[in-house]
Amino acid sequence: MKRMLLSLVLAVVCTGLFAQSVDKVKELLKANKLAEAKDEIDKTLLIDKNQKNADAWYYKVKVYNAIAANDQLKTQYPDALLQSLAALKTYVQYDDKKFALLILDSY
Repeated sequence: MKRMLLSLVLAVVCTGLFAQSVDKVKELLKANKLAEAKDEIDKTLLIDKNQKNADAWYYKVKVYNAIAANDQLKTQYPDALLQSLAALKTYVQYDDKKFALLILDSY
């Protein structure tokens, strides 16, 4: 019984940690802090569990696309557009919501 309870608590905590990191990326993106958002999404996607999460890949697409459109950061990260396209392919692979996020953002 204790093992089941401990496993459940750990699962909830891990889920909460992931949600916080994606939420942090959303906030940084809204505040136009693109370099910090890039660092945060890269850290999020380094975790094996997050590799198959479509939302994380979607926000990587948004962050890298915004970097590619920013004149100052475009020179610092010249491959941002290519990485954004690669992240889009991965997002499409893992998305089970039928591209709802893409449709909502008019991509």
